[in-house]
Amino acid sequence: GADFFSQLILQEPGRQDVFRVALLMIWANGIFTQLQNQLRLQTKSAQYTLVSVVDTIISLGLTILFIVVLKTGIIGIFWGQLLGLVIGGVVAFYFTREDFGLIFDGAKFKEMLRFSLPLVPSSVGVIVLLYVDRVAINARMTIADVGIFSAGDRIASLVPADRVLIVTNAQLVAEIRRQLPQLPSRALLGEPCRRDTA
Repeated sequence: GADFFSQLILQEPGRQDVFRVALLMIWANGIFTQLQNQLRLQTKSAQYTLVSVVDTIISLGLTILFIVVLKTGIIGIFWGQLLGLVIGGVVAFYFTREDFGLIFDGAKFKEMLRFSLPLVPSSVGVIVLLYVDRVAINARMTIADVGIFSAGDRIASLVPADRVLIVTNAQLVAEIRRQLPQLPSRALLGEPCRRDTA
């Protein structure tokens, strides 16, 4: 199964390992989101924020470690995000541990299935919408670009767009403006040459 879907989505042979880790990451993201939502329902905003920051910092730090230091390639991005979600999930579970237990009620189970089964198609749609941008980028670019996009998306979720400053070579300013027309002019700084003065 992984061979077929790996070829279909990634369009590169021999990427089953990347596909498997990506699926694990998606699964971990679902559990992490559930735990985060539990914190939100309990109105524990400080713990919710802490869990979000822990996940983002660990995901980003491990992704950089895997890609830059260990040179693992694209799979390092998924491992970094997976481990960040797992560690963030453990922290979230710590804050919500009283809400979970091992109790099985057959009648409640049937009631939950009657309620949730009609929601499965929409849940699949949500998952597709969450990751379709990466598939679209992959169709037009390389698998490495997808990973860079994913890491950038994580950073962008922490920093508001009006607080972003792009420093680039002056020769690239026109092309960046063409590709990012929504970017305010004050957010783009073109240097005549690299002097590390920004």
